Order: sequence, then structure tokens, then C-alpha cells
Amino acid sequence: MEITKRLAEFVLESPPGSIPSEALEEAKSAIMDCLGVTLAGSREEIGRVIKEFVKSMGGTPTSSLIGGGFKTSAPAAALANGIMGHALDFDDIAPGLLFHPSVPVVPAILAVAEMEAISGRSILEAYVVGFEVETQACRALSHHHYTKGYHITATAGIMGATAAAARLLSLDPKTLTWAFGIAASEAGGVRQNFGSMTKPFHAGNAASGGVTAVLLAKGGYTASTKIFEGPFGFIDTLGVKGESDPNRMLENLGNPWNIVGYPGLGIKPYASCGETHRCIDASLYIRSQEKFQADKVEEIICQTSDLVPKVLIHSRPTSELEAKFSMEYCVAVSLIDGKAGLDQFTDQRVRSADVQQLLQKVHFQHPEELRGERGMRYVPPEGATGPNADDLILPETVIVRLKDGRQFSHSVKTPKGRAKNRLTKSEIRSKYRDCAKHVLSETDISRSLEMLDNLQGEPTISNLTQILRGNLQRS
Repeated sequence: MEITKRLAEFVLESPPGSIPSEALEEAKSAIMDCLGVTLAGSREEIGRVIKEFVKSMGGTPTSSLIGGGFKTSAPAAALANGIMGHALDFDDIAPGLLFHPSVPVVPAILAVAEMEAISGRSILEAYVVGFEVETQACRALSHHHYTKGYHITATAGIMGATAAAARLLSLDPKTLTWAFGIAASEAGGVRQNFGSMTKPFHAGNAASGGVTAVLLAKGGYTASTKIFEGPFGFIDTLGVKGESDPNRMLENLGNPWNIVGYPGLGIKPYASCGETHRCIDASLYIRSQEKFQADKVEEIICQTSDLVPKVLIHSRPTSELEAKFSMEYCVAVSLIDGKAGLDQFTDQRVRSADVQQLLQKVHFQHPEELRGERGMRYVPPEGATGPNADDLILPETVIVRLKDGRQFSHSVKTPKGRAKNRLTKSEIRSKYRDCAKHVLSETDISRSLEMLDNLQGEPTISNLTQILRGNLQRS
């Protein structure tokens, strides 16, 4: 089967009318959220490092660095914006696929669209198509690819970035097959780097790699035209024998579109790994219902799949990056502060005595029904897709035991931000404002929100990117 060719034809030949309005609306929310968290990420140390690096490298100034105050080449802008967009782990997820869909795709789209003066409507279409391709790649690789140690946001994400950039540039299908082939040889990212600056690099590298692959292919740079179905191709090489299947790249392609079907889009209310969100929700509920002091706690138990600690690998975090991958920290700070936003993920808060003392009382427990793949909340049983797949997922539970013998517990199956418990448009806008407030003026925040709300009507994004570059004199 000519999988790569057929996928390229789908990316480039799907008419705008085939993309439903609800998919374009979801794309608009995703882009707003991704740009907001990128503005916030630009203020982090990782943002300072990558902005200085990109500036030192030079390049034709075609595309903006968000919160950077300058332009650079399209691949370099995609690299920096992708890194900053994932710096806080506050960017969206695709529930069911252990994956961050927007942060590889949006920076690639932004870089190319600004370089070529492309319309907002075309940007939304490119996002939906990019989301489709990267989530199909996730399915083809299977979650075993992730548990093996690959960061699937990096490996599948580069294919979404490539598809989106190719659609914006109106490549022909043969050229896109080359771009997919080039991207496959750029794909990479290992989970051992979670909790360090290199995890965000995975997202930026995927975004930049997608742009590079498309620009090279457009210039005549060739690659295998069978990169998905080939015996030494992307799926068979990076996947797991007996579990990964390149044919899944085409299964139910665009029917329905994945952004409005399964997995859908999950926009984060908390600035930490999505694996922590059920227990954060449960902890916040317990705190809202019961009154107790942290020093009165005897023990806190998080009942989850035994695979969760393999993702949340930092049980005793000492930095904000480690804390985002620490269930112990996330539960402790949620119970103490009653929130898990940007202010909870700073080095100073992570090292505070009160939260460090409480997190040592947080422990995992893995009931039999949650062990192994049966308890993987993001992976419904084989073949279960569509909007009802979440009904098959088992909940997680937080139990708080006090020294006086009292015990409180709460279970959560669908955390805040997922398709069945989604953030409202008002909440997404509020998150954007909170992320942007230290980079943009209130006037520019309002102006940029107005443009994002009406993205489908913007003839180009030059006015938006001019705002997003930011005023570096702000605190």
C-alpha cells in the first residue's frame, strides 16, 4: 500500500470545505493557548538561553521570536518558539496518545505563515491537517513506542509540523513524500531527559525539523517516498514489533477529524505533566471540602496505574522542571496552595520547606485493576475510539489520612481541560492573559486576543506577530 503517497495527497488535496467549522474553532483555541504559554515560556531561563543562541546564529529575518523582540529564519524561529512553548509543560495534550499536539505544529505554522504572508483561514486549516497527521502517527507507532522511552511529541510531532508547513506552502504530493522522508531522519527525543531543558528542545526540534524538511524538499532535496510503509522506515524502525502498524496512518483519516473525534484536544489548566492532572483535581477537591493543616497529615496515597511513576520520574524534585514530573510535588502543593498554576512551579516554591515536608508523605498505590495497560488512563482498550472511548477509562483516587484518624478521598476520571470537562472560551482567554501579562501590555494583550478570536478573517498574521514579539522592557 502506498501509505506515504496517499497521506501526502490527503494533506494537500483535502478541500477547505471538508474541514468542519467545529474543527477550525478547536484549532483557534489551540493556537491561542499555545501562543499564550509560549509568551510565558519566553521569560524562563530556557527562553533566555535559546533566544541568545538563535540571535547569535543570524539568518534571514523572516519569522518572529515570540517574546524575543526580533525576527530570524523560519527554522530558527520554529526551534525557539517550540522550545519556549513547551518550557512550562503548560501546553495542550491529546488525551489517549501521551502527546502534546500544538507545540510542534503551531511554531512551524507561525514561522512559515509569517514568511509567506499567509491568511489566518489557511493557518487554521493547516493546524487541523497537521493535528490529523501527527495523531495518526501516534496511533501507528502505538503507546509502546512511548513506554519504550521515546518522547512521542518529538517523533510524531515532526510529522504534524511537516504536514502543516507543506499545506501552507502548497507543495505537490511527490514533494511532500520527500519532506516526510527527510523529517523521519530528523525525528528523535528520549524520555530520560524529562525534567530538564532538553524535554522542551524535543518540541522545538520537531517544529524546526518540519519546516526544514519542507523547505529542503521544496528546493528539490530528495528522500525515500515510502517512509511510512518501508521495511526500514519511520514506523517499523521507531515502533515496537507486533504493536506498531504503518497501516494505521490511513485508518479513518479525516473521518472524523481527530481534533473533534478521538483523541480530541485537551487544554491544560495546570502547569505540569498531564499525568498529574487527575490527582491534582482530586487534591483540589479534597482541599475545597475539608479543612486541615499540612502538618496534621499522616499520609497521602495516589491510586494510579503502575505506569504513572515511569512518566513522573522525579519523586523528590528540587527544581521547577523536575516538579512538573513529580506527582508527589503536584499533590502536595495543590493541597497547600489550592492551585497548581505558574506561581506553583518556580524553583523557590519547589524548594519551600512546607511543600518539601508534605511531598515526602505522598506515596503511590497501584490497585490490581489499574496495573499495566488496563490502568493507562490515556489508552482505552484496543479498538475503542470516538467520543465514548473515555467511558472505558478507569479513575484515579487521592486518599488523605490525618494523624487524628480522619480520612478523605476523591476519585477523578476526566480531569479539567479534557473534551468531556473542557475549559470554557473564557477560561482559555483568562489563561492567555495570565501567561502574557509579564511580556505584553494590557493593550497588546487585548489586541492580540481580538486578532486570535477573528483569526479566520485575518489576511496575514503580520500585525499579530508584531505584537507577539513583545516589548523586552517589561518586567
